[in-house]
Amino acid sequence: MAKTKLRYIDRIKRVLLLDGPVYGEIRDEEGGLAAAVMVLIAALILAMLPQIASMPAFLVFVLFILPVYEAAGIWILHMIAKLLGGKSDFAGYFKCICYAHSPFFLGIVSPLHPLIALVGMVWWLACAYKATKNAHELSSFRTLVVLLPLFFVMLIGFSFRMALSDPNFSLD
Repeated sequence: MAKTKLRYIDRIKRVLLLDGPVYGEIRDEEGGLAAAVMVLIAALILAMLPQIASMPAFLVFVLFILPVYEAAGIWILHMIAKLLGGKSDFAGYFKCICYAHSPFFLGIVSPLHPLIALVGMVWWLACAYKATKNAHELSSFRTLVVLLPLFFVMLIGFSFRMALSDPNFSLD
């Protein structure tokens, strides 16, 4: 039976539904890196939409600096996973984590209520858990150990995002 290639929107739907096996398909797909990076960048733009709207220069940060930061973070998580017996190569894991950013598409409605951003971040953490567990074929405990640094970064990021969305926030 020939393997059919999933459409990107179907893949994103499966990621959002926390379908673990989709990450194995993403990891093993030939190519697909450019599409994964596009999902990552689109998710980052939507996650930071309120900041971009209030400060258009922030788009430069989101387009050029944040993806480099994300790639470095993914590499660190990948190295921790490899130390714990992970089986994926970096490109496969990178693609999986890029798709795991799909819950950040909620950023388009996050100005309606700050808790929407929190829901998106928790959902992202769940997707990152599924991506790491399935891409690297790790046990649940080892996956949690890999993601522990991500949890702390998420808390710092959420605090930063809330500070930026507060109109009274000042560095003075």
